[in-house]
Amino acid sequence: MRDLTARQQVVLKTIQDYRQQKGYVPTVRELGVLIGATSTCTVQRHIEALERKGYVQRTAGKIRCLQLVRRK
Repeated sequence: MRDLTARQQVVLKTIQDYRQQKGYVPTVRELGVLIGATSTCTVQRHIEALERKGYVQRTAGKIRCLQLVRRK
């Protein structure tokens, strides 16, 4: 996780914790509330960065579109 910014680490950890507690990942809006972001655009940008860096994958057309990716 050295390639992640501090904020991206918080976002990823929040996604992981939520999934572990609930059994599914948060929506973009839920994630925004959890990390204290006021804009879904901000959350989307963090997700895009995590996707580019290979930590998550998104499935288009789904509300809970994130999948955590195991990195080697």
